[in-house]
Amino acid sequence: MMKSSTNNVLLPLIIMVVFFFHLLQGVIPSSDLEADKKALVQFAKNMDAVPGAGSSRKVMTGWSMKAPICTSWVGVNCSGSRLDGSRRRVVGVNLGGFGIQGTIPEKTIGRLDALETLRLEDNRLTGAIPADLTVGNLPNLKHLNLSNNRFNGSIPSSLFTHFPASSFANNSLLSGPPMNHHQMTTSSLVSVNLNSQQQPSLIGSVDHSSSQTYTVRKTKFNLKRFLLVFVLPTVVLLSLLIIWLCKRKCNLLGRPEVKSESST
Repeated sequence: MMKSSTNNVLLPLIIMVVFFFHLLQGVIPSSDLEADKKALVQFAKNMDAVPGAGSSRKVMTGWSMKAPICTSWVGVNCSGSRLDGSRRRVVGVNLGGFGIQGTIPEKTIGRLDALETLRLEDNRLTGAIPADLTVGNLPNLKHLNLSNNRFNGSIPSSLFTHFPASSFANNSLLSGPPMNHHQMTTSSLVSVNLNSQQQPSLIGSVDHSSSQTYTVRKTKFNLKRFLLVFVLPTVVLLSLLIIWLCKRKCNLLGRPEVKSESST
């Protein structure tokens, strides 16, 4: 009887704890330093050195999976350190003026979700800015410079609204983000001069679909913080309380009944 009572109390508790950690695993990003490394190696495979640019040679040969990314990769900065035991991530890619040329593939820079600084100015980068290079995928990005390259196509709208025009200046084939059909019929066109250091003249609304993605991602990070700071300690304390109550109840149920002997 006592064993059955214990199982009835512990089984729902175990199910609740397992469900909680499964939920937490879905909220916390699975990216780590190794994933950052793989993304940057794939980026480097699409880059070539502009003739006469010596520094870019170091980038091409030094970025390898065998080399420690935080100490030997040129132009890469990491957070934390092994001494304080913190989780290290790539927070800076600084390749401005390194003399590299090529296109930025998707699933490379856009996967560095801890990135704070991205400097690729004064190179010969071509093609479109990757669709996954958005504030939603890079929620910590504070500094961006893609100027003086040869990008073409449209700027992702979340980047366009979060960074100044100087971040994209002197890319002659680059334009502002496209407007949706409703905005095209109700507003004036977006006028952006990306070939100068002047601020753009912006009339009308811009499609904020990527900004909505950023809002969802930001909400997800807030949920992660809530789970770690409030829900996890509550679950642990609740579990300890239930176990203590269970043991107390089991001890009471298992205590033999004391019968008083009647005096003769």
